[in-house]
Amino acid sequence: MHMEITQAVDFLGRFVQTKMPQDDLSSFKDDLSSELRERFENHWHAHEPMRGSGYRSISNFNGALDPILTKVACRCKVDPSLIHDNLPRDFILWIDPYSVSYRVGDRSNIMTLFEDRTRGRITFK
Repeated sequence: MHMEITQAVDFLGRFVQTKMPQDDLSSFKDDLSSELRERFENHWHAHEPMRGSGYRSISNFNGALDPILTKVACRCKVDPSLIHDNLPRDFILWIDPYSVSYRVGDRSNIMTLFEDRTRGRITFK
């Protein structure tokens, strides 16, 4: 879970890295990582990676920033609109066991950011 969260948080951080001071970015990324670990703790099914995928997604869809991003931004004293305005529109990021992927737009292809098939056997049901 930690590798997938790290990949996802680093990816999200790249969208705003030039828009905020490095200390604020580090604080945001650290807090987001902690929040995601806590959120996924009972929703991480390594033998059924697609189970709970929607719960583990982060989005910027229909003009609404994902609540977890808003929560973390506010806690880190970062304006949530800075995050919202710098993420792609209609963006969704899935953080699943062994895989991190995203899609921009409602009909575009899903792009893989990270995939690790060496840590265990994956069974899709």
